Amino acid sequence: MSSPDPPTEIEQLMSRGDMIKKFKELEALAILESENDQGSDLSQSTKEATDERGFLIYDTFLSNQIYFDDLKHVNYPGISYTYPPNMFRNKEEVMLHISQDKSLGKGGILWDAAFILSEYVLFKNLLTPSSSIIELGAGCGLVGALMNKLGLPCLTTDLESHVPLMTTNFKQNGLSSENVQVMEWGVHDDDHLSKYDFVLGADIVASLYDPELLAETIHRIIKPTGRGYISFKGREEQYHVRFEKRMKELFESWEIAAATETGSRNKNELVGVICFSGKKPYENDTNKI
Repeated sequence: MSSPDPPTEIEQLMSRGDMIKKFKELEALAILESENDQGSDLSQSTKEATDERGFLIYDTFLSNQIYFDDLKHVNYPGISYTYPPNMFRNKEEVMLHISQDKSLGKGGILWDAAFILSEYVLFKNLLTPSSSIIELGAGCGLVGALMNKLGLPCLTTDLESHVPLMTTNFKQNGLSSENVQVMEWGVHDDDHLSKYDFVLGADIVASLYDPELLAETIHRIIKPTGRGYISFKGREEQYHVRFEKRMKELFESWEIAAATETGSRNKNELVGVICFSGKKPYENDTNKI
């Protein structure tokens, strides 16, 4: 019996590439686990169902909500969300299929805060087709995809590394990727200056980001009459304190909608929504952004 041929150079390169990708995935997951408030319970309920692609059917989770560990969905390749007809004026059901990529770390995972924000803006009937809307730090792009699915053009932005995932998610939901774009906070682009009626963000006040830079970017791009909604999970309080301090220097109005006020079917009591408006003039800002 002849011995197997040694791997070719291409096969060796592919093997090394696979190993590097796997290492990055494990590293990203380790970071996620270490920062998760309640530990890393990655178990999946036998009551939860998946579709033919292995995506979690979110309705089966919603009907059996037991725990709210943000990592509970991390081992699924994606999640299929169904938004019921009673949430929309035209009374038509909306379904979205959103892929995940945990090798991207936090930005490649779907969080409770993203789903809750997506339902909050529907529950409050906040947006109109004539509004200019932007989502910051969109990650997988759930909120932006839903807005665009509803005919509410929403520029859906994140770092360049996350654009391929957002593009995939837009395309697999029949959406044009023209509303997917790179935006790096603190990089001034006059095309965005005072442009948006609504600024959205889900779980973007975190240790990975500079909270003051986020606040200043929001102030730069929002219209004087604009409003913003940022969902968050209560953790890493030092970053939220810094963000709140800077936002109150830049905006007249600041309040937090508690979990019970979001109207979401996800009942994670640790998630709230920051609501702000009343952009102060640049001349009142001592840092002159």
